[in-house]
Amino acid sequence: MSEEENGVADATSKFTVAGLGLRLVVGCPTGAGFDTTLAFRDEWTAKDERKIASFAKKDRYGGPAEYVAKVLAYFVTRWGPHDFTDLAMDAREAIVLSSYACDVFQAWTLLRIETLGESYPASIQCAKCGHTFRMDIDLEAIEVEVPEDIIRTFEMRKGFTVKGQRETTAVIAPTRWNTYCEMKNAASISDMKLAIIGGSVIGYTPGAPAMVIPQGTVDTLSKADMESLSEFITSGNPGPDLSIETKCQSCGQEIRRSVDWSYEVFFSGTSISA
Repeated sequence: MSEEENGVADATSKFTVAGLGLRLVVGCPTGAGFDTTLAFRDEWTAKDERKIASFAKKDRYGGPAEYVAKVLAYFVTRWGPHDFTDLAMDAREAIVLSSYACDVFQAWTLLRIETLGESYPASIQCAKCGHTFRMDIDLEAIEVEVPEDIIRTFEMRKGFTVKGQRETTAVIAPTRWNTYCEMKNAASISDMKLAIIGGSVIGYTPGAPAMVIPQGTVDTLSKADMESLSEFITSGNPGPDLSIETKCQSCGQEIRRSVDWSYEVFFSGTSISA
């Protein structure tokens, strides 16, 4: 066990995407543990391209996270214990949406590798000097954190107000993908942080049944607790590290940015802006 500030996180193992292989990071709970099985259709054809393009027309107001769920639901044949070949599209999509985000990001990365190969060419522009340069990212070399236990705890200074009482312990599970879908309506970074908290905190007592924390309860957090809790959640979420660290080839400015995982960019290998 390791301590992260005033939170407690279980140990994780680090793999590369290639080393972990064709599987989910956490998977779906079963009576025997977690099923991490993952399988895709054999080929992505031009006909399939037209089909998934139609998703955007049918769901005009869906954000990039919803589109990821739709594309995965279309190409995945096995997700943990779920045989997608026997399920309607809506049922498949619902399973992906309710899955842990680490599994969705892992499946998304693996589908990109299976379809277009492991090399992801990125055009990066330095925010300091404006220089643009190309960087080839090896998607198979991306590090993936696999937790030994998906549940973590965090001790807050003041905590949540629940029925007039203060609960200072937050029990945390990996963020689920539908939390990212909710972020499309976020008006600020603070809204995103609060969405992450609401989608990741599952209770106040370790070992108790998971529960949904009402927004009104989340709203009772102090500013200090909101910032420290959201940082603890995001920094400790398992899954692939979809970020890049490099230096500008012209001025030497250090650059760290997340890979743009939206469908239009990730499956075409266009630019990542710094």
